[in-house]
Amino acid sequence: MLAQSQPRGDVEGFRITDEIRRRLGTPFVVKPAWGDSGVGVVMDGQTEDDLRRSVDESPNSDSFLLQQRLIMKDLG
Repeated sequence: MLAQSQPRGDVEGFRITDEIRRRLGTPFVVKPAWGDSGVGVVMDGQTEDDLRRSVDESPNSDSFLLQQRLIMKDLG
């Protein structure tokens, strides 16, 4: 699983580079570091706007995780 942490103070200038997009894929997941029952979690991230949406919804979190979205498969 691939992930990248982003501090709250650096979010405004953060850009998803081609390298980050290649590593994470799309859609990706955005998670606030300080969870609150799923508040601020974005399951279908595509752009920097999705990171900013998570920041807006999670005022108490000091950093955010961009994570590769894993699709579950039934092996049975």
